[in-house]
Amino acid sequence: MRLVLGSRRARPRTWELEQLPYVSVLPGRTLARLVGTAELETGEGVRWSAVVKVITPPPNAEASSVPDNGYRAALAYRSGLLTELPSLFRAPHLYTVNNAEDGRIWLWLEDLVDVYDRRWPLQQFSVAAHDLGVFNGHYLVSSPPPAEPWLNQWLRYAWAEEHAEIRRIPSYRADLERTLNEPQVRHHFGS
Repeated sequence: MRLVLGSRRARPRTWELEQLPYVSVLPGRTLARLVGTAELETGEGVRWSAVVKVITPPPNAEASSVPDNGYRAALAYRSGLLTELPSLFRAPHLYTVNNAEDGRIWLWLEDLVDVYDRRWPLQQFSVAAHDLGVFNGHYLVSSPPPAEPWLNQWLRYAWAEEHAEIRRIPSYRADLERTLNEPQVRHHFGS
């Protein structure tokens, strides 16, 4: 809370935790939003929020071992790669990373707000697709992709092939079915 507010003396008044929907192809990931109020040194009350991503690495995982060990997200933030992304992309600001004694990694992140409240108009999908293309094209024509070994190791493990078919990933299937039942989707694609 103090990192979010930029105040060493802020005191928490209230807080609550909300688990966020998170489609993860890797086990051991949890995403939650913390929202609360605090009192600043001036006595003023303010609202604050942050997102915490908790990663539970597989047993006996080391920071330099397999790419899905949970450390990659922390390494990406610590490397600086996420501070200047191409196109209109940006990663949430990292407040801090905690390595717990039980091996879990806690990433405390900026709480980004979707101005559409997760109900994008059809045109926004076109904008997002364009921006994603610009982002990906940057590494084809403007600069080489980052070469950090921990970032690209998954290529050696055929990760993309293993996750290309939705039937292999039960959590994706459930998320897709939920999305297909959204009124907005049914309106545009029929029932």
